[in-house]
Order: sequence, then C-alpha cells, then structure tokens
Amino acid sequence: MYKAQWDGYSLADIAKANHVDVQKVIELQLAELAAQLEARFSSGSITPEQYAAQRAELPEIICRSVYAL
Repeated sequence: MYKAQWDGYSLADIAKANHVDVQKVIELQLAELAAQLEARFSSGSITPEQYAAQRAELPEIICRSVYAL
C-alpha cells in the first residue's frame, strides 16, 4: 500500500486495481475517523461545537484523501 502510494497511486487507484469498490474504502475510513472523533468527544478533549464542525468536515476530507495522489 505504502509503495503504491509512493509510486503515485491514490487509494482509489489501489482499490480499483484490487477489485474493491472505492465507496467501501470511503465508508471504512469514514467509520474509523468518526469513531476516533467520537472517542475524543466522549473523553471531553473536544467541545460539542468542535465535534460538530469536525464531523461535518469528515466526508470531504476523506474523499480528497482517497482520490489524491
């Protein structure tokens, strides 16, 4: 994975090359990051406002990372 990205392939490219639906990659990353964000909120390390703002940004951030080279 790291070598492929180093060689200029995006996560979307890697998923397609391995016959994996790109949407599944996006959904997996979204679930993982949302869980991390929820844990930070539950522990009190971020405010409700910070949680809401960061949660709203997750889909765009993930899509950019999946398709970025």
